[in-house]
Amino acid sequence: MMASERLTVSELAKAAGIPERTLRRYIERHGAYLDARVQGGRVTLGPGAAAILRRIRDLYGQGMDAEQVDAALAASLPATVTVAGHMAAAEAEALGRMLERVAEAMADVAEEQRRQAEEIARLRQELAATRELLECQENERRLAEQERDLALEERDRRLMQLIRELQTRRTPWWRRWWRGRLGR
Repeated sequence: MMASERLTVSELAKAAGIPERTLRRYIERHGAYLDARVQGGRVTLGPGAAAILRRIRDLYGQGMDAEQVDAALAASLPATVTVAGHMAAAEAEALGRMLERVAEAMADVAEEQRRQAEEIARLRQELAATRELLECQENERRLAEQERDLALEERDRRLMQLIRELQTRRTPWWRRWWRGRLGR
């Protein structure tokens, strides 16, 4: 892309039909999607910036906030990262160290995710074993309850049988008892 194809803020404001002040705010907030560059103290934008600026205006017009507009732009547009052309060796080295730290941090995060996934798998197995144990205990409780109910039914049946036998005898119990006392 040649420098002549780039537009200044005032040129782009006229082309896009957006006030210059609003355009500068859009550039400050969403400049990564506009290919904004500073050349000789002036901000210039690429030839596709007018359409992107109109889209940004429309997204704000739909009631979106800056974060939502960024998310919508990120979903459909590549972001441009501009690195200064004359980076000092110390800055490059610092950037390299920072990138190494970021890579190490990402590796640590990945390791932690792996550990957490293993822990989740272990907990799922433990939960399944606990469920199985509870089901077995519940079955044993039901069986014990059934056996107890059967034993109570048998006891009730025997008592009822004994009561019927006592009712069918002709001699009242107290007479039998009295006779046993008298020796007859």
